[in-house]
Amino acid sequence: PFERGDRLGLEIIGMMLARKDLYETETLGVGAGLRFADYYLCAMPVLFLLLFGLLSAPLFRREELQARRLLSASGFGAFGQILCEYLAYACFTLLCSGLLLGLAALIAVAVPGWNGAAFLHYPARLFYPALSLAALHLLLHELGSGSVGALLLQFLVSAAMGFSSGCFYPTSMLPAGMQALGRWLPSGAAMAYMAKPGMQTALLPMVWLLLLLTLAWLIRRRGLERSGV
Repeated sequence: PFERGDRLGLEIIGMMLARKDLYETETLGVGAGLRFADYYLCAMPVLFLLLFGLLSAPLFRREELQARRLLSASGFGAFGQILCEYLAYACFTLLCSGLLLGLAALIAVAVPGWNGAAFLHYPARLFYPALSLAALHLLLHELGSGSVGALLLQFLVSAAMGFSSGCFYPTSMLPAGMQALGRWLPSGAAMAYMAKPGMQTALLPMVWLLLLLTLAWLIRRRGLERSGV
């Protein structure tokens, strides 16, 4: 009996010493070593950029078809129209994001105990995400049927992308299939860049930028061709 007790005691001690091998741990967040607070410093700016298409809906008011025809007749075709509209909207998005960032910095400096520099460490990485998501808003505007339809489409797509890319909950809480899908979406690419900026993580947002602008140009060209331009 004593030998069995000693053996059982040794087994229990061995299990306690090897407890790290008995379970798996996973860090909530986008990248390894990302703290919970830092995760949401990445997620909130991306969510703001997603929903910015709703705030700037008056800018997406559809022009009269005659105006597009006149521009096309003047040699300013679908490509030039889309490019100029995108550049103007992207600059507006960056400007508003910068103003919001400045307001957040003032709040961070004014609140006792907050480190303003640390607060700006993640939200300052908005350039590439803002460019790609601005192209997404422009495409959704082209796809929407009328102002109300475009606004509803903006809301549905932004909410779905925000959820699947981990803007509401950490991605580790989502099913594996949704995690894989979210990583390849424009919002997921923006989240990855916010978490770990660099040329490698900036590649996917830029690919999305070119793809979304190309789709918007094709839709605009098709609309002009249908109207007889």
